[in-house]
Amino acid sequence: MSMMSAIYDNVTGAVSLVVAIVVLLRVLMWLRAHAHRPAAATGDAELAQLLDSLVTHRTHRLAAIVAEEGRPPRTAFVDASANDRFELGSLSKVVTGLVIADGIDRGEWTLDTRLDALVADIAPSLADVTVAQLVTHTSGLPRLPSTPAMTLRALAHAVFLTNPYARISARRVLDDAARSRRGRVGESLYSNLGASVAGISVAAAQGVSYAELVQSRLFTPIGMTATSASSAGTPAPRGWHGGRRAARWRMDGYAPAGGVVSTPADIARLAQAIVDRSAPGIDTSVQAVGRGRGIFWVLDGSGGAWHNGETGGYSGYLTLEVAPTRRVIVVLADSVPAEEQQRIAEKIGDALSVR
Repeated sequence: MSMMSAIYDNVTGAVSLVVAIVVLLRVLMWLRAHAHRPAAATGDAELAQLLDSLVTHRTHRLAAIVAEEGRPPRTAFVDASANDRFELGSLSKVVTGLVIADGIDRGEWTLDTRLDALVADIAPSLADVTVAQLVTHTSGLPRLPSTPAMTLRALAHAVFLTNPYARISARRVLDDAARSRRGRVGESLYSNLGASVAGISVAAAQGVSYAELVQSRLFTPIGMTATSASSAGTPAPRGWHGGRRAARWRMDGYAPAGGVVSTPADIARLAQAIVDRSAPGIDTSVQAVGRGRGIFWVLDGSGGAWHNGETGGYSGYLTLEVAPTRRVIVVLADSVPAEEQQRIAEKIGDALSVR
């Protein structure tokens, strides 16, 4: 009995020590994060002044881009420059949506086109999924594959801030989607899996990879020379998640949902092309497809649209306003959460609207 008590006491003591160490590390990371003070903003004077009043201790590197009708794009930065690289996260869905909309404008597919008309060897369980269902998150596909491997990847990310999408090919995305249990078609369920299937499928219909499709259809025409949509591109530096550095999110199969890496200079070109309607597919992409949805866009009910994005250590927000002037505001940061960048973008919009 005394031996068992000793063992119990030792185990309890060890567990208590581990818990204490974990708590101490969390406190130290919290203190580190809250002790950080962002640098003074540079760039466009008006935007820089706004950023200085809006950024918080969460801000490390940040870029704000404003494109408006009748004037060139303006940018401002906090400890960043026009050529720094940022992970776009789910802002990549805006890119994918533009390419899909461009294909509709070209007559290559429609919103009602089924996957079995786009991908020659698509699994029977995915054959009846339509483009419209994928771009409005109503296909029934889950947010991520319901597979043990993806569950383990998600757990590793939650604990160690690893990249849950690393080394997953387009073929594997389609295979995982085919094996995943689908929910009710027509019900809204945000799906990175579905968005990736959409980008992979329209690229397959053209006989190219997703990265090749967006390069030829969007990046090259707009002049986005430093933007990539595959793990072969130049990565962004590791971003921040609280007081911790997160792994880079480099991806291939999931690139249509969140794998684009770009620079403020290139995003300014995209923002301007959206404003002046020269971006391929822009007008079609913001037309209502489902309730409150365009082609991946979230519609604001007044003619405008927005989307946000987040990776392990980056976040961003892009909004298209149409009144009182047509304007695009983008905020990119190497920290999370995306709600912080949305707040900054909305405050910039409010300030610009009353000037």
